[in-house]
Amino acid sequence: GYSIESQKRIGEKIKKRFDFDEIIFFDEGSGVSGKTNPFEREKSKKLFELLERGEVQYIYTYEWSRLSRDDFYSEFIRKKLKENNVLLYEGDCSQPKDLNNPIDQLTSSILSSKVY
Repeated sequence: GYSIESQKRIGEKIKKRFDFDEIIFFDEGSGVSGKTNPFEREKSKKLFELLERGEVQYIYTYEWSRLSRDDFYSEFIRKKLKENNVLLYEGDCSQPKDLNNPIDQLTSSILSSKVY
C-alpha cells in the first residue's frame, strides 16, 4: 500500500538492488505532498538544498506525486534533478526514471510557458 512503512520497505529494496551506500528518509507526514509547495516543506526544502550543493546522487520516491502534485513544481524538480545529474528511482523499479523522455520534454515546454 501507500503507508509510510510500505514506502520505506520498497526504498530499502531499491537501496539493496542498486547497492546504495546510504539512504536518508524524508518523511513529511501524511497528507502533505498534495497540499503544499514542496519548497516550503521543511524536509523537502532540506533535500533540495542538499541537491543544489551537489550532495545528492540518487533520489528514490514511491511515486512522483510524493515529491509534488503540482505540475509547475513537478517540472521544476525534474529540471533540477537533470541539472544536478541526480538519478531518480521511482517505485519498485529496475532502472532510474528517464528524465529525458520526449513526452516529459513536451510537457516541460508547455509547463514552462505557464505564468504564476
